Amino acid sequence: MSLQRAIAQQRIALETAGHEVAARSMTEACERCCKRGHRPHEPDFVASLFAIGTGLLENRWRPLLGQCGVQIHIGAVFCHQSPLVEFWSPGGLDRCELGDLMYVHSHCRPTGEWSRTALLYQAKVSREQPLRVGAGPQLDLYTKWPTFEYVRSGPDLNGKGRSVTPSCQSAGAQYLLIDDRAQASTAPPGPGAYPMGSCIADEYLCPHADLGSALVRLLGFATGRPFDSLAETERRGDQGWSRVVWDLIIAAARKCFRRSRSGFFMEPRASGDLRPDELDGCMVGGDAIRRGGYLADALGPEGSAAILGAPAGDGGTMERGRRFHDEEARGVTIIFVVSAAASEEGK
Repeated sequence: MSLQRAIAQQRIALETAGHEVAARSMTEACERCCKRGHRPHEPDFVASLFAIGTGLLENRWRPLLGQCGVQIHIGAVFCHQSPLVEFWSPGGLDRCELGDLMYVHSHCRPTGEWSRTALLYQAKVSREQPLRVGAGPQLDLYTKWPTFEYVRSGPDLNGKGRSVTPSCQSAGAQYLLIDDRAQASTAPPGPGAYPMGSCIADEYLCPHADLGSALVRLLGFATGRPFDSLAETERRGDQGWSRVVWDLIIAAARKCFRRSRSGFFMEPRASGDLRPDELDGCMVGGDAIRRGGYLADALGPEGSAAILGAPAGDGGTMERGRRFHDEEARGVTIIFVVSAAASEEGK
């Protein structure tokens, strides 16, 4: 059965599972931060989507799609600090984060051909819905995509220019609006009652879909923005969207490589309090990232083998009192979804 037909048959169950992932991740972030005596911020919610949501989403989606002959694997790499980009606007030189979180979906058809799409999120926590963000560099970046240059993003990216075309608003870069007042019920949300909602970049952020529904749309290539393989991106000398996506994938993979080589490994549900700074460079679901070819493309065969051949860390704990992230090298947290269909029947 084709991926599209499988999604059509299982859409309600897939969306319900996606909402549960968002709700449980949100609850976990709130509870952990409450124990430390403070309200959760954007990095706390992203860390929870990484550590709690990655495995939960795979566990819920895999049997649903497996009934239809579609395989799915989900993995992730956590990055604590986002790359900064700088660009000229009518008001002068502006600077902002590139984003906080990116979902990447790669699907392999029976012919061996791959389709790829990516959805980059800037997370916002607010009790105001809709939220007026007003004019500013982040909104300009996501709606106008001026030519930009990486700054304070590490030696591999600093000074490199990118030019995304068409230079306009798209479904590839959105805001993730998190309402920390919401009761994170695992029941499907009503209209507008989204604990985590996807918002097209605009002056007023109005969630058009619960995160769970947005992820199902990403699975079906109905949202996000397509990107090419790294080989094709480099062959064409592309400095646009595909290059930006690979910039982020490579940055995340290298963080993971440094973390693995230093001897610290990720447990299935992480250790301790899910402190974002201590999770920097952690990976879960390495099999998914391997199947998508991301580690091999980003690090080469030797580098990817070093990570995937490392112990899983079962029974271990992350060392306390030590920072693993390089303040200068930055990336976004990436959640990789890799799927494959056994046939194109019912396309």
